Amino acid sequence: MDALFNRDVLLGRWRQCTALARHAWAQMRGDPLLGTRSHREFAYGAVQARYGRSRALIELRVRELERGI
Repeated sequence: MDALFNRDVLLGRWRQCTALARHAWAQMRGDPLLGTRSHREFAYGAVQARYGRSRALIELRVRELERGI
């Protein structure tokens, strides 16, 4: 039950909602770059909501993975 009230989980869900709204706005404007950024934000939000990690830690891990590829 503590995971439901974890601040990072709630922030992750909020980021997912804002990313979906940003993506819808990008589609209406026809702006592909804004849409791409919203996909990344949604992914960060999904990981944050699922695992309850801070955004800074998630971004660090993603950068480490990108460097390794």
